[in-house]
Amino acid sequence: MRKSFSILILIMTLAIVGCDKSTSPSGTGDCATTGTELTFYGSGGAAGSPFQNLQVVCFIASPTELKFSGKTLGPGVSTTAPAAYSSAYIFNDTAVQYKVFFKVDTLKLINVTAYPNTSTYYGQFDIAVN
Repeated sequence: MRKSFSILILIMTLAIVGCDKSTSPSGTGDCATTGTELTFYGSGGAAGSPFQNLQVVCFIASPTELKFSGKTLGPGVSTTAPAAYSSAYIFNDTAVQYKVFFKVDTLKLINVTAYPNTSTYYGQFDIAVN
């Protein structure tokens, strides 16, 4: 009986871990409690894109830093936001630029382009479309 119970606990633990579609920005944990889960919608597999189409990533974003996949970028540089958003900030990585859009301090969208040549558009992170 005790061996069966131990196996059941192990199976349940594996099932719970297997259901986590994304990880927290530090690389572990549940995005629902630590960040915003966004889905990447790529532009036809642009060469050099750091993300795959429909890849799900957990972000923590503020005007001062952008955290995801164990990476922290910052500080953000304020830029003009379209009317649909209240603010926008740019975060630059070595070869990628992230333009982060907020609506009333809530992360809504992230455009991803090459850097420093930002004319190469890779795609955007957005709320998943079901």
